[in-house]
Amino acid sequence: MALPDLSDFRVDDHSLGSGLQADMGMGAFNPVHSASAGSSASPTSNNTPGASNTPDAHLNPDEVSHDASSKSPALSSLDFKVRKRERNTAAARRYRQKRQDRIKELDEALAEVTKERDELRLRLARQEAQTATLRDLMGMSASATNRTGLGG
Repeated sequence: MALPDLSDFRVDDHSLGSGLQADMGMGAFNPVHSASAGSSASPTSNNTPGASNTPDAHLNPDEVSHDASSKSPALSSLDFKVRKRERNTAAARRYRQKRQDRIKELDEALAEVTKERDELRLRLARQEAQTATLRDLMGMSASATNRTGLGG
């Protein structure tokens, strides 16, 4: 009885027991890696349409999602930092704008108060001039009254 040619058979990782994989040492023959990629007559080969021959094709979907979820905290941490930086930048921009608006309001109020002060100074100067003129008139009239003797 002739044995079939084993070089045509492809053995994937799931068909190997974990004990067999553990017993294989470094440099030991591994039938998965030495099998030809173009084998077509294998009862254990995965030649269904749509099946992938990538190194990760043998991974369990739970393992794949676990690997993705293990990267997720790092990504979410990075996303959190990016979002925090964006919020901080926006808050700083709002603060600077608010500060500039407040400075503009204070400048406008200062201009208004300065204008009012200048108007009051002018009014005071006019009042003082009028008072001096009236005193002069009173002085002249008092001296004229004293000269005529009509005053009291």
